[in-house]
Amino acid sequence: MRWILAFLLALAVAVLVVSQRRAPARQGFVLEGKEYGRAGQIFLKQCSACHGAEGFGDGPAAYLALPRPRDFSQGKFLLVTTDNRVPTDEDLFGTISRGMPGSAMPPWSHLAEQDRRDLVRYIRALTLRGKIQRLMGLKGGPEAASPMKPKAAEDTAKYVLEIGAPLQLPAPMPASDGVVKQGRQVYDAYCAKCHGKEGRGDGQQKMEDDLGFRAFKRTTSLTAFWAVCLARPCPTRISKAPTICGPWFIWCARWSSRGSRNAWSSSGGRSPPNA
Repeated sequence: MRWILAFLLALAVAVLVVSQRRAPARQGFVLEGKEYGRAGQIFLKQCSACHGAEGFGDGPAAYLALPRPRDFSQGKFLLVTTDNRVPTDEDLFGTISRGMPGSAMPPWSHLAEQDRRDLVRYIRALTLRGKIQRLMGLKGGPEAASPMKPKAAEDTAKYVLEIGAPLQLPAPMPASDGVVKQGRQVYDAYCAKCHGKEGRGDGQQKMEDDLGFRAFKRTTSLTAFWAVCLARPCPTRISKAPTICGPWFIWCARWSSRGSRNAWSSSGGRSPPNA
């Protein structure tokens, strides 16, 4: 009897997979233009469920994602190397390729490089279009109180979405007891309120994203911390205080190494390398 149930389950899964592959292409809003290549259909199929077909972060699955999907029309992105949070093409390409660790967005490195480059142009076009609509008061929000005329909205949107100056990161600091001590002081002052005294993500300060949705703290004691830091240097995330990034990162790396080692040893795993 058990093998019959297993066979029926396998058959049902196979039928579901085949039906999904033969399903017609999803219909919805797509920006047209040769410069986007296949990006419009790729975005509609792979991205719109969370980001929405027009990039307003209001896709049908958006309410299930924590943190919430990025609303491109706000013009503010997270993984950037500029001083105004407007990403460069390489910033967007890197985020598409690597995904967003700790969120519902997976890496899309399996897509052809040209498709990912086209997606960068497509997302930038959606961002401009969405910002213009917001400034015209067509999407609600504070802008609706004093909507702009189309030409003024377009000019303003292009101005605020200009790529900012690159962040000037400090030179790496060699690890020493004095630097680590300074890093601890910086961490306690700027980071512990959210990440917790020991980097376990148990700080008491409530966190919200740009739109007021709940945001969760990163725990630096998990091994995943290393993957994030290696993929994108941590100091780029603290653009407001570039002079303190070196000691902060060295202390955080040492402390998280100890936390990761304890977590891994308790589960029989292999310890990460020393910081």
